[in-house]
Amino acid sequence: PSREFPPPGLLDEQEPFQLTLIPLVAREGQLGYMVFGTEQLDLYGEIVQQLGGAFNTARLYRQAVEDRQLAEEANRMKSRFLSTISHELRTPLNLIVGLSGVLLRENEDSDSPLPEPVQRDMERIQAYAQYLGGLIGDVLDLATSDAGQLRLNKDLVNLGDALRMVSESGRQLAADKGLSWSASIPETGSWVWGDLTRLRQVALNLVNNAIKFTTHGEISMKVEAGDGIVTVMVHDTGLGIPLDDQELIFSEFSRSERSIQLGYKGLGLGLAISRRLVELHEGTIGVTSTGKVGDGSTFYFTLPTVHPSDQQLINTGHGDLNSTEVIESQDTSPSKEPSFTILVVDNEPNTLELHARIVQSHSLSNRILQARNGKEAIDTLERESIDLVILDLQMPEMDGFEVLERMRGNARMQKIPVIVVTGQVLTEAEMARLNRGVASILEKGLFGLDETVAHISAALENKHRLSIEAQRLVRKAMAFIHEKYANPISRGDIARHVSIAEDYLTFCFRQELGTTPIKYLQRYRVNRAKQLLKENTASITEIARLVGFSDSGYFSRIFHRETGMSPDSFRRR
Repeated sequence: PSREFPPPGLLDEQEPFQLTLIPLVAREGQLGYMVFGTEQLDLYGEIVQQLGGAFNTARLYRQAVEDRQLAEEANRMKSRFLSTISHELRTPLNLIVGLSGVLLRENEDSDSPLPEPVQRDMERIQAYAQYLGGLIGDVLDLATSDAGQLRLNKDLVNLGDALRMVSESGRQLAADKGLSWSASIPETGSWVWGDLTRLRQVALNLVNNAIKFTTHGEISMKVEAGDGIVTVMVHDTGLGIPLDDQELIFSEFSRSERSIQLGYKGLGLGLAISRRLVELHEGTIGVTSTGKVGDGSTFYFTLPTVHPSDQQLINTGHGDLNSTEVIESQDTSPSKEPSFTILVVDNEPNTLELHARIVQSHSLSNRILQARNGKEAIDTLERESIDLVILDLQMPEMDGFEVLERMRGNARMQKIPVIVVTGQVLTEAEMARLNRGVASILEKGLFGLDETVAHISAALENKHRLSIEAQRLVRKAMAFIHEKYANPISRGDIARHVSIAEDYLTFCFRQELGTTPIKYLQRYRVNRAKQLLKENTASITEIARLVGFSDSGYFSRIFHRETGMSPDSFRRR
């Protein structure tokens, strides 16, 4: 366009004229002029000023949009990079962890275990691989959090119960470094609405940090409940954190300058992830420290507490069930799942309630009936339609064996699957009496909650595929283990006793019990050892020998694997 002013043809060239030119100025400088007449100059000046402001606002808005787009793209690229790197590292790392775990498990089931130094080295390989996996997990958590994809699986959580496992890990880690450990966790823990795994992750991060930066002294964990809030504190007597760094250390890839100068390693991610997880739980996290070397630090996080109803506690498997004969679900909405009625039979009220709670809390049945002896069980079976019986054997009036005989003699009852849960040592003859009509035999204290639930589910869904003959062989092998556990026993010894191949024996055990013959033997020995530790003052070495372990160190490792604590800790509790 022409830059001639005024533009040709706008005004009569023969007539004189007067115009006012007001410069249009924005932040970046003069944009041009605005042309007005010679009257109302104040008004025109105000218009030009407003237009200049509008241009500035539009420019700033455009710049902000561009900056935001650049920042979002940079954040996406960072998250994509972190996620890709994490997955690439995890692939070989999972092989290291998995293969070392397989070797250790096979070693446990082996007749000739690895030499002690080799086994310790293998355990170290697995431990450090798991530690590295935790670091990579932190990186991946950071990536998913930045991408807005970090999600929590929230449920009612008893924080005290959740932290007791962390406390046991902390005690072991502190002991390995020669540090004292103490924990103050109230028996009646506070209830929070949260993700159990993530809350343990936060607490364990704080414990690991405390141990890492403490060379001597003590680590302690304390839980304090207040008005609508609970505080978890981890105190150490270690390095201390300078005042200027106490906010910085909760940022990703940030570490205290003091720890860097002293040569401590780390990525600076654990506290950053912990902060995000706590904030997702609507809590706060922080640290208090004088900043002086050796004064130590106290890390803490707070969470809002909740007060669940009795029904909520029952639904999540935490509350005490009422001593009613029939426990029915409060949810009256139609269910797409099959409706099952389960009869629980035990003369011990606490055990009766426990089994009922397991079934109720895992939604395995919408109707649970209870019987306190065999006679009550038969009466219930005669008047009710039962889908599964969970049966104790040792009861007054009519024991479990007689209940089974009565069921087998009744055309309607004989097809009802039965899970025997017993605390008594079963002989080969008694095992033979259980071969017909019993879906599973679980010894009290020998199987974990998840395994018990799996057996109940399998019985309800008729998933057991072992033939009656194979079940008979497994139970004969179990009876052999029960009678000979204190002697040296190999998988070959068990297989020879029941006249089958070793591999087929293991297959049958896995199908029937979900474990191997050697692992079942180890669990049985540990269960016997637990009784001796409570009732006997003999040394750990002597108790190990009494239950069939020739190596007390190996016994202690197996005991810790099965119970989560050492034999000494179990005895002292």
